Amino acid sequence: EVVEPGDVYDATDERGAAYAMLELPVTARLKAIFGARIETYDLALNSRTRFGIDSTVASVKATDIVPAVNLVYSVRENVQLRAAMSRTLDRPEFRELAPFQFTEATSLRQLKGNPSLVPAEIMGGDLRFDWFVGPGELLSAGVFYKEMKDPIEQVFVAAASSAYSFQNADEATLVGFELDVQLSGARVSRALEFFSFQGNFAWIDSEVTVSRSGIFQPTNLRRPQEGQAPYVLNLGLNYANHTGWEGGVFLNRLGERLSAAGGSGLPDIYERSRNALDATVSFPLLRPGVRVKLKGTNLLDSEYRFEQSANGITRIQRAFSTGRTVSVGFSWEF
Repeated sequence: EVVEPGDVYDATDERGAAYAMLELPVTARLKAIFGARIETYDLALNSRTRFGIDSTVASVKATDIVPAVNLVYSVRENVQLRAAMSRTLDRPEFRELAPFQFTEATSLRQLKGNPSLVPAEIMGGDLRFDWFVGPGELLSAGVFYKEMKDPIEQVFVAAASSAYSFQNADEATLVGFELDVQLSGARVSRALEFFSFQGNFAWIDSEVTVSRSGIFQPTNLRRPQEGQAPYVLNLGLNYANHTGWEGGVFLNRLGERLSAAGGSGLPDIYERSRNALDATVSFPLLRPGVRVKLKGTNLLDSEYRFEQSANGITRIQRAFSTGRTVSVGFSWEF
């Protein structure tokens, strides 16, 4: 392997932060929570030149204030309305900034950072209704909205070498709703008292706007946000009895999502929907305090499939399976 001077580099990440929070009872039913965090951030990536001199190739330095406001209104003792607004940040990672091309071990893709990336600013708000039906039970519904400035996205820059990089989009908006359910099986039948059900569903509509500037020339100027699925579904069935036996089955499904934005006429890459199924069983063994736990992950072993579509033709860009994982664990409390 030929090692170039630019392959030798070091990175520093220095942060200082402080925060304050105030909880204020406005009325007997309404509570307000105010908070703010101030953070200084200094990230630098240095590389050695051919003359042995260190040179800064990427740097992000800023001082930010991120405030948040939460309002909680108690309709009844077990029913609450929650409203929240906040400002947050998404700073680029080292690998997203480093202008060095490297091979990703898991996929053999060629990745190259972009030293011109800037932190993304996110303004968000949500409204939520929570009904605590019983001990450990919940019915919840909420809506949310987010605005992002300069969101960081993964982009597909070259078809021949399967090269990927990162780019700031102009802006993005997200709007959606979410439903949460946690209920005991005893509500259906006394025979199901040791069972409990949990479910979560979120629907998200996202839109990103980008402009044609710099090296990357996006194929589509308006599209869904990279990495954001249009829906997320989680289902779980749990079992726990008084003898110490416990178990659960959990299903996760993501909607088709944009994996990388295409450039220079190349189609965007989408990851197809897939189901993921996990299961756990735990039980006591021989003497008090000794337990055995069995865990199965990705039991369906659904294929990861990434596709590109253009002019009515869909082609597989890459596809792979990760396999099933089964583990056994022992614990002893004494």
